[in-house]
Amino acid sequence: MCVWCGVCVVGVGDLSPSSENCFLACLSPQNAGDLLIFDANSLQAKHVIPAHKSPVTIVSFNENGTLLATASDKGTVIRVFSLPDGQVRYSFRRGSFPVTITSLSFSRESLYLTVSSDSDTVHIFKLGQVDEKSTSSMLGNYLPGVINEMLEPSRHFAHLKIPEKSYNICALNK
Repeated sequence: MCVWCGVCVVGVGDLSPSSENCFLACLSPQNAGDLLIFDANSLQAKHVIPAHKSPVTIVSFNENGTLLATASDKGTVIRVFSLPDGQVRYSFRRGSFPVTITSLSFSRESLYLTVSSDSDTVHIFKLGQVDEKSTSSMLGNYLPGVINEMLEPSRHFAHLKIPEKSYNICALNK
């Protein structure tokens, strides 16, 4: 249990660096794929976000506390949620094979998200307007949920190949 709120599961969490949007995100004790969002200014619970089907292993806020990136122990899909409403804004596919995500980092202006892992690549995702005419949006009413979910995530904007597999952490300046 978390000493601060008395509810969260210790181990995975993040505190927003913003004093205006000061949120604490941590694992739900009921489901390791869910995140509890607390307003650290008012000391009140805000949301339970069903982030992933498998256990969440890393979370990261953007600089102004309005976005939260998450990854599960599979490391194949990265989700970005808007705060304070807790809605999914973006869903990105990092790859097909499971990896351990070692860092999630927003650019200062929240235009990009970098994702590094224990594989030999670093992925950079562009945050922008969601394409309303994407395949999953057009076919979402006709396909079963499992297939629609496979089509949903976007791919990376750019990626880097690391010469050797090693533990790495990435960040963007702008």
